[in-house]
Amino acid sequence: MAENEKLKSGLGPSTGGAGGDPEAAKKLAEAEERMRMNEEKMAEMNKSWEEKLKEASVKEAQEEEKLKAETEARASGRPQLMNLNSDGMLDRKIFIDLSKVTKATVGRKQRDDVPNPTLVLGGVGI
Repeated sequence: MAENEKLKSGLGPSTGGAGGDPEAAKKLAEAEERMRMNEEKMAEMNKSWEEKLKEASVKEAQEEEKLKAETEARASGRPQLMNLNSDGMLDRKIFIDLSKVTKATVGRKQRDDVPNPTLVLGGVGI
């Protein structure tokens, strides 16, 4: 009979019975709190992902607008500067529409306290 009571008391905490161990109840409460905190963090991560998606779509729209303006400027015949390179991956990557730039400057990359020129020259031998 005493052995049965001992076995029943051993089953109590694992089944969540009323006669359970107070330490087990404390651990259960801590685990529930951790789960709640994790759910809050997941909601925050999803929210920030949605914000990142909005930022990416805004950036994509700006890039598309810039590309449209550049394509229109290339076809216009207005004065422009464009790089030419024997490497196809680097050819025509820099484009400046001089009709929209009132003051174009050419030079090397400057220090932090001095603004960079419109057309930055750099590389080996420059």
